[in-house]
Amino acid sequence: MKQSIEENRKFYNLSWSKTKKVQKIFSYLANNDRRCRHRIILSSLKSIVSQQQENLRILELGCGLGELADKLSSFGYVTAIDLSNWAIERNRAKYPHVEFISGNILTYDFHASHYDVVICSEVIEHIPVEEQKTLITIAANTLKPRGFAIFTTPNKKIMSKLKIKEHQPIENWLSVTEFQNLASDKFEIINSLTTFFTLRWKYINILWRLFWPTNLIGDYLIKNSTLGKYLVFVLRKL
Repeated sequence: MKQSIEENRKFYNLSWSKTKKVQKIFSYLANNDRRCRHRIILSSLKSIVSQQQENLRILELGCGLGELADKLSSFGYVTAIDLSNWAIERNRAKYPHVEFISGNILTYDFHASHYDVVICSEVIEHIPVEEQKTLITIAANTLKPRGFAIFTTPNKKIMSKLKIKEHQPIENWLSVTEFQNLASDKFEIINSLTTFFTLRWKYINILWRLFWPTNLIGDYLIKNSTLGKYLVFVLRKL
Protein backbone atom coordinates (compact mmCIF):
# COMPACT_ATOMS: atom_id res chain seq x y z
CA MET A 1 0.00 0.00 0.00
CA LYS A 2 1.34 3.43 -0.96
CA GLN A 3 2.36 5.43 2.08
CA SER A 4 0.49 8.71 2.40
CA ILE A 5 1.76 12.02 3.77
CA GLU A 6 -1.88 12.97 4.34
CA GLU A 7 -2.18 10.05 6.77
CA ASN A 8 0.74 11.59 8.65
CA ARG A 9 -1.01 14.96 8.81
CA LYS A 10 -4.18 13.43 10.26
CA PHE A 11 -2.17 11.36 12.75
CA TYR A 12 -0.17 14.34 14.07
CA ASN A 13 -3.15 16.68 14.24
CA LEU A 14 -5.02 14.09 16.30
CA SER A 15 -2.01 13.33 18.52
CA TRP A 16 -0.99 16.93 19.21
CA SER A 17 -4.57 18.09 19.83
CA LYS A 18 -4.92 15.77 22.83
CA THR A 19 -3.39 18.63 24.75
CA LYS A 20 -3.37 17.51 28.38
CA LYS A 21 -2.20 13.97 27.69
CA VAL A 22 0.35 15.12 25.14
CA GLN A 23 1.84 17.70 27.50
CA LYS A 24 2.26 15.13 30.27
CA ILE A 25 3.86 12.63 27.89
CA PHE A 26 6.22 15.11 26.31
CA SER A 27 7.28 16.77 29.56
CA TYR A 28 8.35 13.30 30.71
CA LEU A 29 10.02 12.35 27.44
CA ALA A 30 11.91 15.66 27.46
CA ASN A 31 14.03 14.31 30.31
CA ASN A 32 15.00 11.24 28.30
CA ASP A 33 15.11 10.54 24.54
CA ARG A 34 13.97 13.96 23.37
CA ARG A 35 16.17 15.91 25.76
CA CYS A 36 19.18 13.76 24.86
CA ARG A 37 18.70 14.37 21.13
CA HIS A 38 18.22 18.09 21.62
CA ARG A 39 21.37 18.29 23.72
CA ILE A 40 23.43 16.57 21.04
CA ILE A 41 21.94 18.74 18.27
CA LEU A 42 22.70 21.95 20.16
CA SER A 43 26.19 20.73 21.08
CA SER A 44 26.86 19.79 17.46
CA LEU A 45 25.62 23.17 16.29
CA LYS A 46 27.93 24.95 18.71
CA SER A 47 30.87 22.92 17.44
CA ILE A 48 30.36 23.88 13.79
CA VAL A 49 29.37 27.50 14.18
CA SER A 50 32.18 30.01 14.31
CA GLN A 51 32.20 32.47 17.17
CA GLN A 52 32.16 35.22 14.56
CA GLN A 53 28.89 33.97 13.11
CA GLU A 54 25.92 35.69 14.67
CA ASN A 55 22.24 35.86 13.79
CA LEU A 56 22.27 32.65 11.81
CA ARG A 57 19.34 31.80 9.58
CA ILE A 58 18.17 28.37 10.72
CA LEU A 59 15.49 26.19 9.13
CA GLU A 60 13.93 23.30 11.05
CA LEU A 61 12.23 20.73 8.86
CA GLY A 62 9.52 19.05 10.93
CA CYS A 63 9.28 20.98 14.19
CA GLY A 64 6.47 19.17 16.02
CA LEU A 65 5.56 21.04 19.21
CA GLY A 66 8.33 23.60 18.70
CA GLU A 67 10.59 22.92 21.71
CA LEU A 68 13.75 22.54 19.61
CA ALA A 69 12.91 25.54 17.43
CA ASP A 70 12.69 27.62 20.60
CA LYS A 71 16.14 26.42 21.75
CA LEU A 72 17.64 27.00 18.31
CA SER A 73 16.54 30.64 18.43
CA SER A 74 19.47 31.39 20.74
CA PHE A 75 21.67 31.00 17.64
CA GLY A 76 19.72 33.34 15.38
CA TYR A 77 16.50 33.65 13.37
CA VAL A 78 14.56 30.38 13.14
CA THR A 79 11.99 29.29 10.57
CA ALA A 80 10.25 26.01 11.37
CA ILE A 81 7.78 24.01 9.30
CA ASP A 82 5.49 21.14 10.21
CA LEU A 83 2.77 19.11 8.55
CA SER A 84 0.39 19.54 11.50
CA ASN A 85 -1.55 22.80 11.22
CA TRP A 86 -2.77 22.25 14.79
CA ALA A 87 0.79 22.16 16.14
CA ILE A 88 1.79 25.24 14.13
CA GLU A 89 -1.12 27.30 15.48
CA ARG A 90 -0.13 26.28 19.00
CA ASN A 91 3.54 27.02 18.40
CA ARG A 92 2.87 30.50 17.02
CA ALA A 93 1.11 31.41 20.25
CA LYS A 94 3.73 29.83 22.52
CA TYR A 95 6.92 30.83 20.67
CA PRO A 96 6.15 34.13 18.86
CA HIS A 97 9.87 34.79 18.23
CA VAL A 98 10.02 31.83 15.80
CA GLU A 99 8.55 31.91 12.29
CA PHE A 100 6.30 28.84 12.00
CA ILE A 101 4.98 27.52 8.70
CA SER A 102 2.18 25.00 8.23
CA GLY A 103 2.98 22.88 5.20
CA ASN A 104 4.39 19.78 3.55
CA ILE A 105 8.19 19.85 3.53
CA LEU A 106 8.26 17.94 0.25
CA THR A 107 6.13 20.46 -1.68
CA TYR A 108 6.73 23.79 0.09
CA ASP A 109 8.48 26.48 -1.95
CA PHE A 110 11.50 27.32 0.24
CA HIS A 111 13.96 30.12 -0.53
CA ALA A 112 16.98 28.64 -2.29
CA SER A 113 20.46 29.12 -0.79
CA HIS A 114 18.92 31.11 2.06
CA TYR A 115 19.82 29.34 5.32
CA ASP A 116 23.06 28.83 7.21
CA VAL A 117 21.86 25.69 9.00
CA VAL A 118 19.09 23.13 8.43
CA ILE A 119 17.92 20.89 11.27
CA CYS A 120 15.85 17.77 10.58
CA SER A 121 15.26 15.70 13.69
CA GLU A 122 13.23 12.47 13.66
CA VAL A 123 11.56 13.27 10.34
CA ILE A 124 13.22 11.38 7.49
CA GLU A 125 11.96 8.02 8.81
CA HIS A 126 8.38 9.34 8.48
CA ILE A 127 8.85 10.06 4.77
CA PRO A 128 7.98 7.44 2.11
CA VAL A 129 11.12 5.58 1.04
CA GLU A 130 10.90 6.93 -2.51
CA GLU A 131 10.82 10.52 -1.16
CA GLN A 132 13.66 10.32 1.38
CA LYS A 133 16.21 11.38 -1.22
CA THR A 134 13.97 14.33 -2.08
CA LEU A 135 14.08 15.47 1.54
CA ILE A 136 17.89 15.42 1.48
CA THR A 137 17.89 17.43 -1.76
CA ILE A 138 15.48 20.00 -0.33
CA ALA A 139 17.72 20.47 2.71
CA ALA A 140 20.73 21.01 0.44
CA ASN A 141 18.92 23.42 -1.88
CA THR A 142 17.79 25.67 0.97
CA LEU A 143 21.33 26.02 2.34
CA LYS A 144 23.83 28.69 1.44
CA PRO A 145 27.08 27.42 -0.16
CA ARG A 146 28.96 25.27 2.38
CA GLY A 147 26.06 25.51 4.82
CA PHE A 148 25.48 22.90 7.53
CA ALA A 149 22.73 20.37 8.20
CA ILE A 150 22.06 18.16 11.20
CA PHE A 151 19.85 15.09 10.80
CA THR A 152 18.75 12.66 13.49
CA THR A 153 16.88 9.41 12.93
CA PRO A 154 16.27 6.10 14.73
CA ASN A 155 18.97 3.52 14.14
CA LYS A 156 17.44 0.77 11.98
CA LYS A 157 20.05 -1.72 13.16
CA ILE A 158 19.08 -1.32 16.83
CA MET A 159 15.36 -0.63 16.43
CA SER A 160 14.95 -3.86 14.47
CA LYS A 161 16.87 -5.89 17.05
CA LEU A 162 14.88 -4.38 19.92
CA LYS A 163 11.70 -5.21 17.96
CA ILE A 164 10.35 -1.70 18.53
CA LYS A 165 6.78 -1.57 17.24
CA GLU A 166 5.93 0.92 14.52
CA HIS A 167 3.22 3.25 15.83
CA GLN A 168 3.08 6.04 13.23
CA PRO A 169 1.54 5.84 9.75
CA ILE A 170 4.96 5.94 8.06
CA GLU A 171 8.02 4.37 9.69
CA ASN A 172 11.02 3.81 7.40
CA TRP A 173 14.10 3.52 9.61
CA LEU A 174 17.56 3.96 8.12
CA SER A 175 20.90 2.36 8.81
CA VAL A 176 24.12 4.39 8.84
CA THR A 177 25.02 3.13 5.37
CA GLU A 178 21.57 3.85 3.95
CA PHE A 179 21.65 7.42 5.20
CA GLN A 180 25.18 7.94 3.91
CA ASN A 181 24.12 6.69 0.48
CA LEU A 182 21.19 9.12 0.41
CA ALA A 183 23.28 12.13 1.43
CA SER A 184 26.65 11.50 -0.22
CA ASP A 185 26.07 13.42 -3.47
CA LYS A 186 24.76 16.54 -1.70
CA PHE A 187 26.71 16.61 1.55
CA GLU A 188 30.03 15.88 3.15
CA ILE A 189 29.42 13.92 6.35
CA ILE A 190 31.70 15.69 8.82
CA ASN A 191 30.54 13.82 11.91
CA SER A 192 28.24 11.00 12.95
CA LEU A 193 27.21 10.24 16.50
CA THR A 194 24.79 8.03 18.36
CA THR A 195 22.68 8.42 21.48
CA PHE A 196 22.59 5.44 23.80
CA PHE A 197 19.97 5.58 26.48
CA THR A 198 16.21 5.58 26.52
CA LEU A 199 13.41 5.37 29.08
CA ARG A 200 14.02 1.68 29.72
CA TRP A 201 17.52 2.40 31.00
CA LYS A 202 16.94 5.60 32.99
CA TYR A 203 18.99 4.45 36.02
CA ILE A 204 21.93 3.56 33.78
CA ASN A 205 21.49 6.99 32.20
CA ILE A 206 21.75 8.67 35.62
CA LEU A 207 25.02 6.85 36.35
CA TRP A 208 26.29 7.69 32.86
CA ARG A 209 25.69 11.40 33.44
CA LEU A 210 27.46 11.31 36.79
CA PHE A 211 30.62 9.97 35.15
CA TRP A 212 30.21 11.71 31.78
CA PRO A 213 32.82 14.51 32.28
CA THR A 214 35.65 11.97 32.70
CA ASN A 215 34.26 9.03 30.81
CA LEU A 216 36.72 8.84 27.90
CA ILE A 217 35.55 5.38 26.88
CA GLY A 218 31.98 6.62 26.82
CA ASP A 219 32.97 9.66 24.81
CA TYR A 220 34.66 7.42 22.24
CA LEU A 221 31.59 5.19 22.00
CA ILE A 222 29.21 8.11 21.57
CA LYS A 223 31.28 9.49 18.71
CA ASN A 224 32.24 6.26 16.96
CA SER A 225 29.76 3.52 17.73
CA THR A 226 26.64 2.75 15.71
CA LEU A 227 25.05 0.87 18.60
CA GLY A 228 22.88 3.71 19.92
CA LYS A 229 19.12 3.94 19.53
CA TYR A 230 19.36 7.18 17.54
CA LEU A 231 21.79 8.34 14.88
CA VAL A 232 23.00 11.94 14.51
CA PHE A 233 24.63 13.17 11.30
CA VAL A 234 26.41 16.52 10.99
CA LEU A 235 26.68 17.46 7.32
CA ARG A 236 28.19 20.20 5.16
CA LYS A 237 26.83 21.13 1.75
CA LEU A 238 29.16 20.20 -1.12
